Amino acid sequence: MTQRIKGNFGKDISTMLKGLLAVGIVLHHLAEKTNVIFIIDFFKYLGSPIVSIFFFISGYGLLNSLLIKKSNYLNTFLKKRFTTLLTPFLLAIFTFQICAYIDNQSININLIFKNLITGNTDSLLPFSWYIFTIIFFYSIFYIVFKTKQGALLYGIFIILFLSITYVIVLKYFNYGDWWYLSTFGFITGFFIKYFENLIDKKMLNFKYILLIVVIILLLIPILGVYSYLSMCLYPIATFLFLKQFYFPRNKSLLFLGKISYEIYLIQGLSIFFLRGNHIFITNDYLYIILTIIITIPLAIILNWFSKIIIKKLV
Repeated sequence: MTQRIKGNFGKDISTMLKGLLAVGIVLHHLAEKTNVIFIIDFFKYLGSPIVSIFFFISGYGLLNSLLIKKSNYLNTFLKKRFTTLLTPFLLAIFTFQICAYIDNQSININLIFKNLITGNTDSLLPFSWYIFTIIFFYSIFYIVFKTKQGALLYGIFIILFLSITYVIVLKYFNYGDWWYLSTFGFITGFFIKYFENLIDKKMLNFKYILLIVVIILLLIPILGVYSYLSMCLYPIATFLFLKQFYFPRNKSLLFLGKISYEIYLIQGLSIFFLRGNHIFITNDYLYIILTIIITIPLAIILNWFSKIIIKKLV
């Protein structure tokens, strides 16, 4: 009998969701580089919503861990969290740069730093803007709650203020909107976790609330204001949906969820070098299939090497 998971936002549910989202973000990036109709229709405009849910899971998970472990969580946070975050990131950069050298016969360090200053991470590691952003949010989470221990709601509002400041600064320096549009999913995760017990008690019928949120999401693009509000509502709609139903425990999604970070990191290698100087796959369907086939084993290898290094460091 297939095990079913009670409708909640627990570890297994969020892990399976991350597995689904990881595949979705790869398909989104492939949609930007291909003309395959079904890929374009479903994934081309889903990049920011998908990432907003990733941010939501991070914010929700951080506050959940803080509520359970309290100050003990913060005592080991920097070492454990940043080692786990940075080890696969640095390995992915190293791997990408080796492939870039093979493909281009050179590595332009000046160009890498010049692009980074302007918000372009393609020459360092494609799509890695997300890691720089999550490092910022992890840092302010640690600083705020290490300083304001016990003042949870006050700390959440400080993070909200810093999130708005982050957006204003990046907009001022003309960074691409992908750097900040989806980041409000992070603070949404904090608020949802903080008020989760109240939500469970007051919102007895989630499907009606979910219906209202979905209607608003459908109206926002029509009204031409597809922006920050949407990025808060997509995670909320996902959260309410998962609260409403029971789901089978899917081993494949759990597996993908456990390597979702590595999938995100290493996807750029497959996407860029399968249409590089030495290999260029012209057929869009073959390009999509090979990208996925290559990305997942590479993510597994990256995850394996990262765990070996992390065990020695932590």
